[in-house]
Amino acid sequence: MRDLHTDFVGLQTPWTTAVGRTGPRTYLDSAATTLAMRSALARREQLLLHYGSPHTALNAASNLCVEALRRAQETVLRFFGFPPDEYHCVFVGSGATAALNRAAAMLSRLHRDRPGVALSMMEHHSNDLPHRQACETVCHIPLMPDGGVDLAALERELAQHRAGYVALTACSNVTGALTPITEVAALVHRHGVHLLVDGSQLAVHRRLEAPTAIDAFVFCGHKAYAPGTPGVLIVRKALHDAAGPIELGGGMVHRVSQHGFELATDMAQRTHAGTPDVLGAFQIAMVLSRLQAHGFDQVIAHEQALTRRLLDRFQAMPDALIVYGDPDPSKRVGVVSFNLRGLEHPLVAWALAHCFNITVRHGCFCAQPYVRELLGVGQALDEPGEEAAQPGMVRASIGAYTTAQDIDTLVGALSDISAHPDHYARWFRASLAEDAQGRGRHRLVGQLDAICSMD
Repeated sequence: MRDLHTDFVGLQTPWTTAVGRTGPRTYLDSAATTLAMRSALARREQLLLHYGSPHTALNAASNLCVEALRRAQETVLRFFGFPPDEYHCVFVGSGATAALNRAAAMLSRLHRDRPGVALSMMEHHSNDLPHRQACETVCHIPLMPDGGVDLAALERELAQHRAGYVALTACSNVTGALTPITEVAALVHRHGVHLLVDGSQLAVHRRLEAPTAIDAFVFCGHKAYAPGTPGVLIVRKALHDAAGPIELGGGMVHRVSQHGFELATDMAQRTHAGTPDVLGAFQIAMVLSRLQAHGFDQVIAHEQALTRRLLDRFQAMPDALIVYGDPDPSKRVGVVSFNLRGLEHPLVAWALAHCFNITVRHGCFCAQPYVRELLGVGQALDEPGEEAAQPGMVRASIGAYTTAQDIDTLVGALSDISAHPDHYARWFRASLAEDAQGRGRHRLVGQLDAICSMD
């Protein structure tokens, strides 16, 4: 089997920059979406040779797919340390967003006397907006100066008996800051409410703290080396049954008449309304199996070493660069957001992509309240129709395929952009003008046409 660091699709794909250089890109956007693990894709292709609808129980292909789904569920639970007799694993729609919407709908039903939720200020919109819709009241817990959750403020909120559950990210997608899950869980349960953890940024980068103290846990395949696969909701079986079905469909019922319906007795069946994404679930499980076989602690150590290298390089550039979050790599995953002094974040991201072939992210990363807080620009929204420039940052994020050379390439590029800001600003403005004329889009359409061709 190929080395883990090279077991990913797209690492060697040639891209041509605006300055005419062609070569593989430096991919530092894993917090947005990861590259696909090649060996897991190969296992998925093998399963596809035998694929059949899991709802057709009297043929071999169907039974094989039912078993594949069951094994995928067991593999996911075992990887994170959730006991299969207490927890169930559900594969849900469009990534973590779908799983978090289901979790919000479910948990909000369980405490009718406490129709609120407590969130942190650093949540991704996917772990914020669904709760605003499901709950009557939402409290955003402030953060400490180091970016961590203010546990004293959380306890004060829980003492008001307004929140039926707490929803927190395991680590920030902006700063990589880790949440002390063990401490939070003890506090939450002391007040008799439930804990939902969004593990999208943690799942394949760090071990999960205190899994059996968590009531519901969410992550997504596309941030776990399996793009194109569903979201994952792990939930206590007792809570899932107490809340009742959130979605209804053909695959989850035993009997239906004009006067009512009876749910299937098998939990794996009644939690998936419609035909489950067996192939996607299986691909996620194969990724986790591969990480385990390689040695997950080695993966973690590799990423921590690169995070330290990146932060050390950035700290050596204080006059050129601002880094957000705790500089201690042991307190964060490999997600580092920054700004070059005096330069707008879109310009920096464009220059990295189009002049140096480095893929990063810029903006607010679907965490606008947190980014605004870190930038000190306030929380007020612009007036309707007002076109104000969105504040933001540039973000580099690390995966299992990231190398020391990738880090050094990024730092070298940023040093050059910082040293020649006017030069890159002129290129950036020229590129915007070209895009306005549609020429940049035409080149991309041509590339896509070649990919789509069936000749």
